[in-house]
Amino acid sequence: MCSRCKPRLRYGRYASDFVLGRFLGGWGFYFVGSDLAKDLKPDVIGCRCSCSSGWLDSYGCRKCRHVISNEEKGLKINEDAREFYHKAHDAAHNKDYNLAHSLLIEAFGKDKNFPGIYEGLIVTSIRIGNYEDASRYAELFLTKMPNNARPYYWMGRVVLAKDKDYKSALRYFKDAANLDADNYLYYSLCGFCYYKLGSYSVALTSLNLALKRNPKDFKSLILRADIYIKLGSKTEAINDLKYALEIAGENAAARKLLEKVKAP
Repeated sequence: MCSRCKPRLRYGRYASDFVLGRFLGGWGFYFVGSDLAKDLKPDVIGCRCSCSSGWLDSYGCRKCRHVISNEEKGLKINEDAREFYHKAHDAAHNKDYNLAHSLLIEAFGKDKNFPGIYEGLIVTSIRIGNYEDASRYAELFLTKMPNNARPYYWMGRVVLAKDKDYKSALRYFKDAANLDADNYLYYSLCGFCYYKLGSYSVALTSLNLALKRNPKDFKSLILRADIYIKLGSKTEAINDLKYALEIAGENAAARKLLEKVKAP
């Protein structure tokens, strides 16, 4: 928080992506997507400052010129928690999720502000099947950063992992998309939920939004192809599957689906 003008901050998508990418590699981005254009609000990186009339840039308040530090944004981990956090990263890299979870609990006891600790605790809780802990940390994360997209994303992920409640998860992914309209991940996940709920036309709209932001999102391409097949649009499905195979090099499931669509 800005010590001079007291803005409410949310850390930018770049920071969240970096934290997850560093902590668990690509696994943190295993799922993809989120929502409808009519439901979206503009995404603005930065903070809303009580001494200003509008949204601010990510460096600080334009009116009082206070530069917001990484510590104030909550992006810099406390020194006391750093060692536990890095050891947890190594344990997770070696797929020892129980150890990673224990180390993150130690880190959390020393730093309850760093977003990466919350996300790591949620990920490892899901990995070890402790959905109650995953829900608890996701709720704490949401309470800590109610104006950021990431806690809503993780709430949705926990609901999917725990209950496969696509309707409830959809609400969280839509909230995430409302707060971060540039992230294809939230749109794709909304498309996935709509697909599971049988709302194929709406799912298609969400996936189109995801692929507009990331045309090479393999999972969204495959899911959109499957929806095209269900809607009788074979040509569009074939185009998506061919492009998905170009991106992936080769994928057995995509190849099988393409051959099935091409079959007379």
